[in-house]
Amino acid sequence: MKLLLAMLTVFGMFLSSQLLASDEPLLTSKMDAFLVTLNEDGEEKIVLTDKAQPNDIIEYRLTYDNVSTQPLSELEITGPIPMNTNYIGNSGFTKASSNFLVSIDGGNTFESEPVKRMVTDKNGKDVEIIISPEKYTAVKWVLISSINPQEEKVFTYRIKVQ
Repeated sequence: MKLLLAMLTVFGMFLSSQLLASDEPLLTSKMDAFLVTLNEDGEEKIVLTDKAQPNDIIEYRLTYDNVSTQPLSELEITGPIPMNTNYIGNSGFTKASSNFLVSIDGGNTFESEPVKRMVTDKNGKDVEIIISPEKYTAVKWVLISSINPQEEKVFTYRIKVQ
């Protein structure tokens, strides 16, 4: 799927322009896409890919390396959910101390999973509903701790191609 490769390219260009000090990067990043399948034993098989077909499960891995000599703090790591894909609920993961948030409005605002809203039902009663993860448009980790010099942090989440 060309969209997958194009999205990764644009994301990489955006990140490469971030966190520069005197033409030397403080933080480098990359985003890889992995196809998730099951082998004959029912175990997950994860393979690097640049193509996707409808119904494929893709795991995005965002890798950040602090290449500076100082700790980097107050970082926010954001990952897109491309058009024609759906976020797989509760798939955001990192070992970094952070808060995981999702967006349903194109990344303008973020909140914790599951996203809930109050709506009025057909009887005029206010009820709380849970917004399906398929409606999420972006994910974000707000780091609580710093990324130390020469330290790498990995952030993953999964989508399903429509």
